Amino acid sequence: TLYRYYTVYARYFDSHYRLTSGSPTLPLNSSRNTLYGLRVDQPLLSGATAGIEVMFERQEEEISPYRRQSYDAYLQLPVWARISPRLSARRLFVEYANSPEDVDLVGLTVQLRSNPWFYTSLTAEATYEEDTGGSLRRVIVRDSLGIEWRFRQLSIRSEGQYMREELGTFE
Repeated sequence: TLYRYYTVYARYFDSHYRLTSGSPTLPLNSSRNTLYGLRVDQPLLSGATAGIEVMFERQEEEISPYRRQSYDAYLQLPVWARISPRLSARRLFVEYANSPEDVDLVGLTVQLRSNPWFYTSLTAEATYEEDTGGSLRRVIVRDSLGIEWRFRQLSIRSEGQYMREELGTFE
């Protein structure tokens, strides 16, 4: 973490298999994964917060190697009339070396949080995602409404969700 608001991260993973006897029922899939990224959460004037995250990943393996790029951004607005709105957007690219079914996804989310009564929080969220990277266009629309009541160690939560997915001509 740099200067309280900036986070840089990296991960390296290397896994190799060695067969000592017999023959495997599935092919052995040694892999090497490299991931690195940057996250910024910057407070703005009047209580708002903006943030971005950029991540790159490379998976080298026998069966399904891929490269992934992910870009996320959000704007958390200050509380107004006990409601805290948050807007976020994401972009995701995954390129598979051995498959035409890649990912080119755009996503948008609007979230509203409120504390209307003592010990109670209410959350409403609407999400839209569209993936045009594969052979079929995929669209997901998700709406949810949740309520939670907490008092000391007791917590009661309820959530309802509506989801619609389109994949090619299937809905």
